[in-house]
Amino acid sequence: MKKTGFTLIEVLVVMALMSIIFSIGYINVNKFNHKKEELEFNEVIRDVSEVIYLTKAKVMYEHSYAEIFIEEDKLTSIVNNKEDKVYNLKSGYKFYNYTPSIIKIFDMGYVEAGHVMIKNKSGKSKSISIKPVTGFIEIID
Repeated sequence: MKKTGFTLIEVLVVMALMSIIFSIGYINVNKFNHKKEELEFNEVIRDVSEVIYLTKAKVMYEHSYAEIFIEEDKLTSIVNNKEDKVYNLKSGYKFYNYTPSIIKIFDMGYVEAGHVMIKNKSGKSKSISIKPVTGFIEIID
């Protein structure tokens, strides 16, 4: 008698091994996507911080005055009543709960305090706190 098929145990063992392999792959892809999202969010935070720091440095160098206007999807720095830099947030990100909506930087580097929250496309948010006088930036997760 010739045997032409697989036994039930052989099929179950192969299915169990394949499900283990696929589940490991799925977990790794999920971790990768989460890490990618976190790195992109940190890049947005870093870009916003750079706009503030560079505007402050320019004001101190030129002994001038600046304002950084915060809108829902962009920052606009105005130095000596001229538009200096516009930073548009990446798509899917937006500012919310920003107080005040204008950050003022005075000629000696004095910065008014402020607080900005940024939300990404998946609903996670991070907060940037601008310290008075020094303009140091604290990032709060």
